[in-house]
Amino acid sequence: KDGIIGPKALQKTVSTSFFLYFSILLPAIAFGNLQDGNTKGDINVAKVLIGQIFGGLIFSLFAGQPLVVVMTTAPLVLFTKIILGVASDIEVSFLPFYGMVGLWNSFFLIIYSLCNLSIL
Repeated sequence: KDGIIGPKALQKTVSTSFFLYFSILLPAIAFGNLQDGNTKGDINVAKVLIGQIFGGLIFSLFAGQPLVVVMTTAPLVLFTKIILGVASDIEVSFLPFYGMVGLWNSFFLIIYSLCNLSIL
């Protein structure tokens, strides 16, 4: 009931939402700018922001809480740069290769969760 009922419930919800908005927006712009330079424009600031928006909305629906922090980080930027290097080495298009890496990762995460492999 916190955030819904109480004398300062609306104030808490609005202030937390604004704090998370600005704490996620600035790193997304910074790392989006890095992605733009690393991927030669294939992934830019606008695409990072759109990904953050849709990722956050979908994750908040399935996470059970609306204020989940989902944001781009420096390791993800480095991972993308490595994938770009591998894609250029084997001479395949970057974005489809990047998408397939994400789908392959998702496949293993689903298998791990279905088999309850987190207890190992």
